[in-house]
Amino acid sequence: MVNLEQIPTVMLRPWHECDEVTHALVHHWADREDFQKWIGPLALESLVNHEFGAPIVTGDLYNWVAFDDGQPVAFLSATRSHMWMWPMGFRAAAGEEPTPEGPAMWFSTYVDPNRRGRRYSAGAKLAAIENSAAAGVKLFLGFADAENTASRRALETAGFCLAGTAPDREGKDQCYYWLRRADA
Repeated sequence: MVNLEQIPTVMLRPWHECDEVTHALVHHWADREDFQKWIGPLALESLVNHEFGAPIVTGDLYNWVAFDDGQPVAFLSATRSHMWMWPMGFRAAAGEEPTPEGPAMWFSTYVDPNRRGRRYSAGAKLAAIENSAAAGVKLFLGFADAENTASRRALETAGFCLAGTAPDREGKDQCYYWLRRADA
């Protein structure tokens, strides 16, 4: 069970509503070598504009900056599908298919490198789950490189359960997680 008292409460602000200073700061986080290690050679704009991987057939993309005490602490991108679609690799990892009736949403999060280890990724995910963009969503998904202990821990802290592990397109093991909404 998740101890919510240990997870910071953050405020999400849509990326397009953030000022240029916040954009520059978040871009600086993404320019770091450790970001590139896990995300690959992508610019943050690729995440913001969803120019990577498979296109969304039917869905919406939400990008937020999470703030704590007025300071940006994390970037979160969420894809909400209007009809159930399995993200790449998830079906192979899950074994069973926890298919919801209705929309699903999956997340990608990056935390300010100077604020890691403070559970901001989990806080951002929980804030997104409570956001109006997630209304009606029954199942939330996340994934992390099998070697990325911090990202895996963040998903588990937010209450996500490991569905399984499967290789991605490059053959690198990915851990796939899911969280069913309590009121589903």
